[in-house]
Amino acid sequence: MENVLIQFFNWMFENPIRGTLLPFGVITALCILLGFVLPARSARRKREKEQRWRDARTVKTLGFIRSAKHTGRSVNDNPEIRFVVDALAEDGTFF
Repeated sequence: MENVLIQFFNWMFENPIRGTLLPFGVITALCILLGFVLPARSARRKREKEQRWRDARTVKTLGFIRSAKHTGRSVNDNPEIRFVVDALAEDGTFF
């Protein structure tokens, strides 16, 4: 194994261009890995954690619309409508 490493480094440093570009390529690949892949993984984990948090606080309900009124405003060219609802929880209570 030691002989193979010595041969590799001798081959690499025979040519000055090869001796500089090969380590530079390895360093560039590591920077890309650390700069893009790891932050993307942590962002995905954060989204999954937030989704689990939301799912744990969601209550299954049945809603009854009592009234709907156009407020006169629009958000992104979509009319804003105010709904008044009665919500029935799983245990039979209204809120």
